[in-house]
Amino acid sequence: MMLQRQLTIVVDGGHRPGHDRGWLSPMRGSLRLALILSFVLAGAMPAQGASAQLDSIRPDSRLLSRALKARPEDLAIGFLLESYSLILAQAAASGVEVHTTLDGHLQTIDKANAGQFVALYQVRIKTYDVALRQRGAPTIAGTYHTTVSAPCTRLGLSNGETTITQHDFRVEFINDSITHTAVAVDSALVVEHAEDPEMHFVGRVAAEHIVLQDKESKCVLTLTRAS
Repeated sequence: MMLQRQLTIVVDGGHRPGHDRGWLSPMRGSLRLALILSFVLAGAMPAQGASAQLDSIRPDSRLLSRALKARPEDLAIGFLLESYSLILAQAAASGVEVHTTLDGHLQTIDKANAGQFVALYQVRIKTYDVALRQRGAPTIAGTYHTTVSAPCTRLGLSNGETTITQHDFRVEFINDSITHTAVAVDSALVVEHAEDPEMHFVGRVAAEHIVLQDKESKCVLTLTRAS
């Protein structure tokens, strides 16, 4: 698969405002790569579930201590970003060269060193997984009437009905037939945009409604639980 071996992915070393979480240390920058990876790497990248053997991985005790004290939004975003970082590292193991920053340092991930990055991200994901389970998640599964602000429509989000499914802290957020990955922890919900893994809609869960927003795009979603 020559195309896969020649593809180079550059992840911008910058970061979106409000995402400077030193203790999280995930990949930063312009991560609008989900569609590229899904088309170019189809069949070449190890399955996420099979590669992340979380049961056999020990969490990082120092990171866990910080994660248990972090704001719930930061913890959720950290888990989502590290999960996407793992996907990129797995892609590198298949022959894709990834240029990014890690803990403030420029890094190149390629087939030769991908294994150590995969192991690193698996430990971080395991650590956040443990913290998320210890802190607990609100029960939010169900159907919601949804209204969105004008900027949301440019992002593929629409008025109408949103369906939320949930397994522990892991959430699927389905709007306009598009499934977005999300994390619920404490009273917070963070939704990762399906086509831009660095865009997160952040909000708090109330009794009958949830309000989510991405400050940069000014997109606001208001969800009211259907009776």
